[in-house]
Amino acid sequence: MKVEQWVSAEMAIRDYNNKQTAECTISASFTGPNGEIIIRNAFWDSNDIYKIRYTLTAAGKWKYTINGISSGIREGTILCVPYTGDLPIYKHGFLKAGPRGKYLCHADSTPFFWLGDTHWTFAVGEHIHDSNDYRFTSQFKAIVDKRVKQKFNVYQCNFHCEANPIQPSISYFQKKNNEWVPNFEFFRNDLDLKIAYLAEKGFCIAAGFSWFHSAFSPDAEGYYKMAVKYLIARYGSYPMIWTLAGEVGGYNEALREQSIGYWRKIALEIEKTDSYHHLQTAHYTNERPFPSYYQNEDWFDFTMNQAGHGDYPIDCRPYRRHHNKFPSKPFIESESMYENILTLEPIGRRNATSAMLRRVAYLAIQNGACGYTYGAQGIWHIQWDKAKENEKMSCFGSFPPWYEAIDYPGAEQMTIMRNFYEDILWYTLSPLEPGCFANNTKEEIVVTFSADDLQALFMPSVLANADLSTIAAYYSESNRYQVGFRTLPHNLYSAYWFYPEKGEYALIDNYISPVNGTWFAPMKTADTDAILLLQAKR
Repeated sequence: MKVEQWVSAEMAIRDYNNKQTAECTISASFTGPNGEIIIRNAFWDSNDIYKIRYTLTAAGKWKYTINGISSGIREGTILCVPYTGDLPIYKHGFLKAGPRGKYLCHADSTPFFWLGDTHWTFAVGEHIHDSNDYRFTSQFKAIVDKRVKQKFNVYQCNFHCEANPIQPSISYFQKKNNEWVPNFEFFRNDLDLKIAYLAEKGFCIAAGFSWFHSAFSPDAEGYYKMAVKYLIARYGSYPMIWTLAGEVGGYNEALREQSIGYWRKIALEIEKTDSYHHLQTAHYTNERPFPSYYQNEDWFDFTMNQAGHGDYPIDCRPYRRHHNKFPSKPFIESESMYENILTLEPIGRRNATSAMLRRVAYLAIQNGACGYTYGAQGIWHIQWDKAKENEKMSCFGSFPPWYEAIDYPGAEQMTIMRNFYEDILWYTLSPLEPGCFANNTKEEIVVTFSADDLQALFMPSVLANADLSTIAAYYSESNRYQVGFRTLPHNLYSAYWFYPEKGEYALIDNYISPVNGTWFAPMKTADTDAILLLQAKR
């Protein structure tokens, strides 16, 4: 038998005498050429069929042993050969936290810039077998294919495997004779196909299992421990990221600790069950300051923040404070200002534009985040067709059909953002220390970098690498004041304005020679957001 490194493979077992339940007792142990050991649980796939899905993480000869089948132990060998394609997740391997917790990276330490798209109801709402837009034959594949072209690499979703499902026609498990029985038709003909297609296209699949309130449903603990083990057995060999549950802490102060504690138990079950130790986190509640529960626990690999949809003011301050408090824990902004969503701002409600979501995305990255998740109204909670006039809308406003939302301009601007940061080696950059800024002495209006509130309103957020050979200062629409840099160590720099809406550059000066290490940038004159990019000439 031959398989490719990092690519999921499968073996089927027939066992007439095994107990037919979702809580399968068959497992396989894979021992690699360097002594590494991977344990994979089998899953029941109807009648007398059990399957083991596995991924081998090193090229070479592997030995496997299957335990728990009624006919006795089964052994064999597999040859793992290097992956020959060009998808990064298989060229470089599954994800892990990078050095010093600054960012995420692949198994071979190649940096990973997280660019996600939100699909909370992908499992129970998106159609893989049909489409109501003449351009496409599959709604699900149409969205996936579009995001692939736009360089998205994370499909942020939720299984919604509730015991009482949000769509009663789709249940994951049913209890028969006091045993949990999987919905085989749903798994084989729908969810399996979606997960495999995402993996085939090179996505990392960031999946939660339910929403926070499921912790309070009858038989919650026993049900979710069973469901988690089954879903990890079925899908854990793919490039997964486990995000536990949506808004884990909930919004009821009296029940908060109970919810956090319940989902902690499930997180520990995931950690024990997943032999690949895929990245694990929790989708946080929307709060200020940003939440911090789970931060110091071993299973919690990175922060998945939610800045919200205008519920609170969103500027550089909460990101900066979180980054300063937890400098060794990677974080991403996972939910803010879905494009065209009806915001919840105290000053009034409006539909979020691409400029609004773009501002949050760049602010997050400029203040220490290692990725961002986009969302489009009509796709994050999938809408099949135009809403009827008498159809009740959610508190987030009307949901346009997916075939309109797929073409929103904000997604293309996220592609521009990823390209920009990868071009300047974003993983080498960190928020610039206050001591590197200079005050203007020309009697112009100056906002010092020690005035936190004023800085958030008027000054750019600045990233730089260790030797100050690359400096990127993001100005939102309202940021206009001059910024000065001192301690610049290089003799000659080039400076540009970069405009995130279109991805266009404009040269400021190609021969900047700092005076005693100091240089003052020009004021931003554009009405849109812009990035001042200063790079040393070699």
